[in-house]
Amino acid sequence: FNNKINVIKRKAYGFRDLDYFMYKIYQSCGWKASQ
Repeated sequence: FNNKINVIKRKAYGFRDLDYFMYKIYQSCGWKASQ
């Protein structure tokens, strides 16, 4: 799980958008964002 987060951090680093970052975490883990 931590490895996935690290990969997403590298991909989303240029965005600096926490909402987008969290969305990608949910997406990569197969979770549906509640909002």
